[in-house]
Amino acid sequence: MHLTKTFPPFLQKQAPKETSLVYVTSGLALVPIVYCPNYCASKAALHHVCLAVMKEAKFNVKIIELLPRTVLTELCDDKRQLELKTKGGRLGMRLIDLVEEAWEGLNSSENEQVRVGKVPGMGLYAFNGNRNGSRR
Repeated sequence: MHLTKTFPPFLQKQAPKETSLVYVTSGLALVPIVYCPNYCASKAALHHVCLAVMKEAKFNVKIIELLPRTVLTELCDDKRQLELKTKGGRLGMRLIDLVEEAWEGLNSSENEQVRVGKVPGMGLYAFNGNRNGSRR
């Protein structure tokens, strides 16, 4: 949140160059799961901050929300997430796939919310409505 207050004056001075602030939330901000409630709640809070800043901001800096699904890291293995043992081990997408899909979304003209991985089916439109007329 400190960056939300600190960066806009700097970014505004970059005009006429286009600038953006990108917030990384999660599909779990929209559809939480019970075994990581703190993570889901913090991402939901950031999601709502993004929505508020998008609507209320009085500066010419584009606000973008990146909503990735789970990414394969050491945090997503059955040693650290015991419940995964019953679900077949690892879950999530490869980091390179996240980067490629996120980059494509960030470079599109309709990039207010960039959904990466299986996030489009996680209730985004039921929760937010179809805000920009496209479905990714």
